[in-house]
Amino acid sequence: MNKQSNLKSLLLASLSGRFVYALASMAALPLLSRLLGAEAVGLVGFFSTIVMIMMVFEGGLTSNLIHQLARRKGRENRAHRRHTMSSGSLIATYVCFFAVIGVVLTGLITVLSDYLVGRWLNFSALSFHHVKYSLICMGLFVGLNLPVLILQGAFVGREQQVKLNCFYIPYSLARTLGVLMLMMIVPEWRNIQSYFLIQVIIQAVYVLSLLFSITMEFRRVLTYISPRFLYLKKGWAFSRGVFLISVTSVFVVQYDKLYLSGHVGLSDYAAYALASTLAGLPYIFSSALNSVLFPRFSVNLNSGHEGRIASVFRITCSVITFLMVVICVSVYYFGYKPINILFSPELAIEIASLLPVLLVGTALQSILIVPFALQLAARWTHISLRLNLVWIPIALLLMPFMVAKFGVMGGAYIWLIYNVYSIMLTFFILAKRFSFIRQVNSELLCFAFISTLVFIPFCVSVQWIATSMSNSYMALTFEVACVLAVVVVVAYVFRRNLMRFR
Repeated sequence: MNKQSNLKSLLLASLSGRFVYALASMAALPLLSRLLGAEAVGLVGFFSTIVMIMMVFEGGLTSNLIHQLARRKGRENRAHRRHTMSSGSLIATYVCFFAVIGVVLTGLITVLSDYLVGRWLNFSALSFHHVKYSLICMGLFVGLNLPVLILQGAFVGREQQVKLNCFYIPYSLARTLGVLMLMMIVPEWRNIQSYFLIQVIIQAVYVLSLLFSITMEFRRVLTYISPRFLYLKKGWAFSRGVFLISVTSVFVVQYDKLYLSGHVGLSDYAAYALASTLAGLPYIFSSALNSVLFPRFSVNLNSGHEGRIASVFRITCSVITFLMVVICVSVYYFGYKPINILFSPELAIEIASLLPVLLVGTALQSILIVPFALQLAARWTHISLRLNLVWIPIALLLMPFMVAKFGVMGGAYIWLIYNVYSIMLTFFILAKRFSFIRQVNSELLCFAFISTLVFIPFCVSVQWIATSMSNSYMALTFEVACVLAVVVVVAYVFRRNLMRFR
């Protein structure tokens, strides 16, 4: 058997890539708004929504690929050549299939561009031609994004997050800060059309780089590798379950943004898009955890090591719950200063009002990543599907009323309510399948309550001290340092528990 990679090293590699991308994205937001204006930021927010919606067409096959590669990984020592050829053919099959789907989606978005520009999006500063050109570039990006998903999944399934980071980190920096720096250097490119065209070029280079790396890994058996339709048929029941979850999840996660993009102006939508991006901070941790936990849970379930699963599940839930408490409370008390520094006063006020509500919802969803990874590994996909199916008609009825009453804040309230509903029922239902989760549920509730109860007075005290400082930058530095000190102290106190995460 292959020696399993250390979970801490895999998590660190996965976390570092997401952390760089998140920081670069947040640093790019104020620069983007200054270079291109509020409507352009709204269009970029719509672009992010389109990318997320179109990801549903991967049909759960990425999760199936990760699952299959994780199972094959342990067999390669027993019959290295045969299983390496099998893994290579599996990846080749999925890449070819996703490339075809990508071409179809590019054509679909191009065909719909006139309708989206003329009847859905509301703008005044941008021209019809420029917005349509941007949508065509979005279509090209989406078409390339599907092969990216499967190629990244191949690295994750083979537990090669460190190697993936060698490509992902430069790609992340290029897509965020790099494109804006280029536009600053070349004034002629300082427009929304050039922004999206450069995004497409970067995406194409990234696809080719990942493809080259995968090809080199299988170079010794390359002549024996070929796409096989049989691989798509295998595990379709699992992929079908994940696909249905993806369809419903994309709806419940993106419906607020999609609805608002067509019912408010792009300049108003920009504040919601920016707040949603900032509220995505917890995804740094949850996406990193998912890429590590799903393949490891799959291996341990296949080997019958439920004790290992219980240990990792308990530690991971505790750690991410604590981090979410720290992030949410810190942003509530200290968030306005950096927002006011980065954005114009009008935009800062709107973002600051939306951010706490959106952030709590995202934090709850980030905690849900741990039980969701276990569901996928156990091929028990119907929980999330049923919860989403119940929520969809509720969201359809509530959204118009909430937006009419509260404006864009109504979308934030819908997002929060959905995640409260989802986390409560997911942990309750999953405890019926895995008995150890019953104890984890009570532990998590107590831990979250105590952490919040202790951390709120701490933040109030820090804020009181910071208000006495004459320099706002010094006050912000003091607040950040205090929060980081708490995280370090807690990590040191519970270091023995954290050592069991392997």
